[in-house]
Formats: sequence, structure tokens, C-alpha cells
Amino acid sequence: MVAITVSDPIIEQAGTRHSFTSYLVSTKEGNSVRHRYSDFQWLYQRLQTELPGMIIPIIPHTRTIMSSKKFNIEFIEDRRRDLEEFLHAIAEHEELCRAPSMTPFMLHPIGPDFDEGKKGVEQTVPTDSDVIKWAEEDTQSEIGGFGSRTSKSQPSPPVTARKNISKFFARIRLSAGNQELMTTNDESQIIALHDYVTEVHGHTNTLVKASDALVKSTLNTADANHEIGVPIGLWKTAYTLKNRKQDEEVKEMMAGICQFSDDLSSLLRKKHQEEEILFGRKIHKLANAVSAFDIALKKRKNYQMEFTQTHNNMIEKNAALEKAQKTLKPPEVTDKLNNERIELQSRIEFERKRFEEVTQRLLKDAEKNKPKLLKMLQSAFLDYAKVQISFTSQMDEAYRRLMPTLDETKASNGDNNVACTENNGHASAPPAPPSAAPPPPPGDEEGETIDDTQ
Repeated sequence: MVAITVSDPIIEQAGTRHSFTSYLVSTKEGNSVRHRYSDFQWLYQRLQTELPGMIIPIIPHTRTIMSSKKFNIEFIEDRRRDLEEFLHAIAEHEELCRAPSMTPFMLHPIGPDFDEGKKGVEQTVPTDSDVIKWAEEDTQSEIGGFGSRTSKSQPSPPVTARKNISKFFARIRLSAGNQELMTTNDESQIIALHDYVTEVHGHTNTLVKASDALVKSTLNTADANHEIGVPIGLWKTAYTLKNRKQDEEVKEMMAGICQFSDDLSSLLRKKHQEEEILFGRKIHKLANAVSAFDIALKKRKNYQMEFTQTHNNMIEKNAALEKAQKTLKPPEVTDKLNNERIELQSRIEFERKRFEEVTQRLLKDAEKNKPKLLKMLQSAFLDYAKVQISFTSQMDEAYRRLMPTLDETKASNGDNNVACTENNGHASAPPAPPSAAPPPPPGDEEGETIDDTQ
């Protein structure tokens, strides 16, 4: 296994409209090349093409950001970490690490040599956008982006255009479920995998929303604790300015509360950062890992539809040939139909094998990756628990520092002093102690009660 690191981000062509960030991709053997984000995207798309059905780790999609934040240090570091984790997953996979596209990516940096290397592998194995233009990424609908398989550099003749339109509508019918699709002997396992992914996908989407809310609540609590200290601080200032005779214990109590508020707010902000990195992002990566299953299933579905469409064309061609023979069409017509039928037969065999190969690859990779989902879940909540334990310990210390100032302070005396100040500096009579007996009710010397209702 090759150990790969992504490091040393550098802003290239800074100050121009074409500025971008390059990253140093290095191996422990000493090989180093520089690549930009779009190069990693190219590698991801190529892996999808070269090994369809494989569960390939997702690179976080390009985010629309303000130009002022495009080269933000935190943003660049987040992207660097994501790209490194992507390459780690590729390097650890026994098949993905040997994909043809990995050779130019790991050998050639940004420049003409890398461009030539990309052309070489693209000519050997056309990208999915050339083979099946309607097979878009998981964020788009299955019937979006339908198009011709004819090269863009060569205009299609009218006959070819009509055939492509026919294929276009045939694929729409297949995608809509109006026709039965061809299957493999493992179709029951595919159905079970699809059901599993659909269920887990729903769970992880809910987890993402809940974890985002949980992490955000920590930041909100930090803000609230900071706000608590503000009025206490103002109160302390007013007490200090207005009281000639100040109670040092009261001042110490208020200062202790302010300090506690600041300490707790700082602890919560630190906790928020740790939760975001160690918990929130891991939950998002778990959801992306499940989406990778979904993308692999869709890729397999694309080949299933291709195979089904070719099979249907074969049925139509046989019917057309049989009709031509019955109606005694000219030999050139029947010969043409027969040649097309033979060509379709060869194509069917090729697509059948390809479809079965993609199916086997998907099922094999799914079995390897299913346990990883549970490990990712376990890791996220283990780190979350560690963050809570650390925070609870530090919060306990903050409370212990505060408690002595609250226990030893005569808060009532402080309040009386404030009241005296507000009464033009004249002290009011102290209240009777709680143990004093109440005055006797009005009556005679023997204590008889007078009935004032008479």
C-alpha cells in the first residue's frame, strides 16, 4: 500500500482572475507532484469510468463562495484534509490504486505532461460522459443529460441523429420503468443492497441534521454564557461607583460570576470547534460514504439499461428481418438487416459480460464497505463522548472555582448597602429578625379579644 500525503497548499497566479490553489501530493518513496482541485475531480470521474460499480469515496463538491473567502486559510485547510482522505482511501483499495488514471496523476504535475497523460487514458477508456451522456452524478436525475454517443468533433448525419433520438426516448421509457430491465443471477442481492442503502441513507440524513443542530447549540450556549457576564459586570461597576462603603465579598462574588461566565464561554467555544471537527464532519463523511453506495448502484443501473436497450433492439431487428423475408424484400434489404442483427448479437454478448462484471464488482465492494459504515459511526460518537468528558471535567473545575465566592458572600448585606445608596445615603431600619414573636392582638389586659363587628 502506498502512503500518500497532501500538503503545502500554495496560491498560484495570485492577484489574477485565474488564481487557484495547488497541493503537494507526496508518497513515502519520495515522489511529489502538484495538483489543483480540478485534477482531483478528474481522477474521481475517471475512477467511476474505469471501475464502474466500485464504491468510490466522494470528494466534497465545489462550493460557491465569495472571492474574498476563496483563499481563506481555514477553507484551504479543510479542502486539503478532504483531498488527503480521498487519496488515502484510493491508496488502500486493492483495485482503485491500480486504476490507469492513477499513473498520470501520481507521475505528472500540473502542465503539458499531465494533460498528455490524461488524454492517453481517456483514449484507452472513454469517460462515462462520452459513453453514456445521460448518466449524471448522484445529485441529478437519471434521465437528465441524455445525449448522443457521437463525438462532438464530428457532426452527426441525419440518419444517425434519428437513431440517437430513438435511443433517447427508449432510455426515457426504461428509466420511467415502462419496460422490464434485464437482470443477472444476483438480482436478489442487488435488490437487498438497494433496500439497505435506501434505509441507511435516510438514517444518515437525519443524523446530519441532528448533529448540525447539536454542534450549533453548543455555540449558541457559548454566546448565552458570555451574555450572562455582561449585566453582572455592569452591576458590579455600578455598585463600585455608588457605594462609599463597599463590601469586598460582594465585589468578589460579582467578579467571580463574570470570570466564570467568560471561562465557561471559552470552554464552550473550544468544545464547539472540537465537536465540529471530530463529530459533525465525521457524520457528514458517513453520509457521503452512504451516498457512494448509491452512486455505485446508479452506475450499475446505467449499464443495466444499456444492456436492456441493446437486447430490445435485437428483438426489433429480428422482427424486421423476419418481416422482410416474408414480404420478399430485395436481397440488399435482408442482407443489411441480417448484418445489423449479427452486429447486435456481438454487442449483446459484450454488454452482458460487462453488466455481470459491474454487478459482481458492486456486490463484492459493498460487502467490504458495509462494516466501514458502522466503524465510522462508532468513531464519530467515540470522539463525541471524549469531547463531552473533557468538557465536563473542565466545567466542573470552573464551578469549583466559583463556589467559594458564592458560599462565603453575605449577599443580603450587599443588597442593603445598595438600597441605602438609593435612599439618599440614609440607612433604613433593619427588618425584625425572623425569630421575633409577632405583637399580641388588641384586647383587654387579660388578653380577651374585642369583637369589632358589634
